Amino acid sequence: MSSLETPSTVGRPSSETRRQIRNELARRFQVFQQIGKMPAEETITVRGLFYRLRKLMGGELIGVSSKDTYQAYSQMLREEVKKLGCIGEGRCTGWREVLGIIASERAQHFHRGRTTSIAHDNVTELATKGCDIILCEKEGIVELLQPYASPLGVDLINSRGFSPDYVKWLIKLAQAEDNKGNVYILSDMDASGFVMQENAYNIPRLGVDHQMLSELDIPLEEVKELTTTDAYTHLKHLEETGHYKQEFVEWLTSSRVEIDAALAYVKPKRFWEYLKGRMEQIHPERRLIRSIHPTWDFPPEMSDILSTIQHVVSEPGRNAINDTIEAFGFREYKPRPITDVEDIEKNLTETGQEDIKQSATYQQILALMKQHILPMCQPTFRSRPKTPEEPST
Repeated sequence: MSSLETPSTVGRPSSETRRQIRNELARRFQVFQQIGKMPAEETITVRGLFYRLRKLMGGELIGVSSKDTYQAYSQMLREEVKKLGCIGEGRCTGWREVLGIIASERAQHFHRGRTTSIAHDNVTELATKGCDIILCEKEGIVELLQPYASPLGVDLINSRGFSPDYVKWLIKLAQAEDNKGNVYILSDMDASGFVMQENAYNIPRLGVDHQMLSELDIPLEEVKELTTTDAYTHLKHLEETGHYKQEFVEWLTSSRVEIDAALAYVKPKRFWEYLKGRMEQIHPERRLIRSIHPTWDFPPEMSDILSTIQHVVSEPGRNAINDTIEAFGFREYKPRPITDVEDIEKNLTETGQEDIKQSATYQQILALMKQHILPMCQPTFRSRPKTPEEPST
């Protein structure tokens, strides 16, 4: 879609609800074009927009079956947002959040002990992290596997069920030629788990499946459960794809195995060792720089000197800030309106910096550094980088 097209010009509505969704997207698109972003007061959750449209149409969504009303609306919204095309190169399906419509639950990305909510403004960066990435539908399983995955540079994504658009976008970017990330899926052995794999570009499956149960010596009968009653739609989808043997689809109509059951049977360490072996089997190659983040710290002697200088130079600023805090009673618990604390912090910082600049100690140290230290700090370059031996794994 060109930058001059509005959502209402794309396609023809099939129902009153779809027309209202398009009108709302068109209005938001125009606001975005006018000021370059969505104002805070325009933001709304996906479910909040559902209630707003329902109220607008007198309490029900016209043209939508009463059964699974919210699911039908969500599907329409995804379809209409998708018609908006790409925001930029490689950034498809990102318009919903840009237009201020926020998903109620966001997928979580776990990288080297750090947890990040996957969103439009960070998905490109997150796609460069983790030489191996495991997509898992269950938060508890991700939390349990993280201590084993983190030291090995394996990232985990809790998709919170079926993969949101940003997770699919992240997977696509991570697998791109310039990123070369290895991506896998770990889900229950049930109809929805296999449909989730299909929705995530059919990335390789680590489990749960018959191979996992066999190699971990887990008796199927001890972990098998009855299929839930809401599996009919997923089973029909699997049957229509033709990717699965008919006898397996029939097995899924009555049976399922959850990740939790398999993991409980063998304990986390052995479960993780199996996943690690499967990843190495599926992808023998990996790009380690996606998981390695070296830091260059000052030696202690230099760090101590710099810390001392910073402490001495900043003392007038600290004193000025503390005096202001005391003068205005910021530490006291007393009646006062809800206040713009960011503005207060900004003023305190400016006050402290001004007092530092006016101090004689600061002026003397600054002059000495400019005269003696700065001339020694010209960048130097090695003629040929030293290539260290690769550490053992």
